[in-house]
Amino acid sequence: MHPEISVPEHTTSGKRQQGNPPFGYKWKDGKHVKDEEAWQYRKRIYEMYKQGLGWSQMCKILNTENIPSQRGGKWHPTVVMRLCNTMKKGDL
Repeated sequence: MHPEISVPEHTTSGKRQQGNPPFGYKWKDGKHVKDEEAWQYRKRIYEMYKQGLGWSQMCKILNTENIPSQRGGKWHPTVVMRLCNTMKKGDL
């Protein structure tokens, strides 16, 4: 390691980097908690999934309705697919 290159504090403090929580959740006091605003979108996505819509169709609807993605950009089929595949009925 070069002494002239700064090292981010989280790598030397022993604390784990948090990163982005799953869609529909946010960080609070180091834990995942429900984000009520995003949770309604999560439910909407799951309903479209249960109706049998394709990933691209779902993206078009989400983008047309200006529903924000996790990072605020546009929805992409791979992201919607991963989200739907990780959702459980008990989540909603």
